[in-house]
Amino acid sequence: MGKSRNRPVKHHYVPQCYLRQFANTKGKAFQVSVFDREEQRSFKNNVKDVACQNYFNRIHLDGMDPNALESAMSEFESGLAEALVRIPRGSLQIPPGVVSQIPPPARQDKGLLV
Repeated sequence: MGKSRNRPVKHHYVPQCYLRQFANTKGKAFQVSVFDREEQRSFKNNVKDVACQNYFNRIHLDGMDPNALESAMSEFESGLAEALVRIPRGSLQIPPGVVSQIPPPARQDKGLLV
């Protein structure tokens, strides 16, 4: 059996490094408040499990690596993470009233509110 390469399964459509800017720490975990619009409930969840979908950035085109987009996003997010740590903690705030202006998602997805 040949070697399989470790490829990420859980692709984030909001980078974890960005979500961490709004998170509280619980041990080594970063947690954000999440609102499930379908179930009309809120809860805390680890940023590793928020704003993601399995294979979200996987693209199937002839002659193209299906993981090319995810690889490019990962590289970009590494630079983004380095930039975000230079922003003072707590300076990224959502202004009052903005959350209520967010329209519901078009597809059945768990909405993210931080």
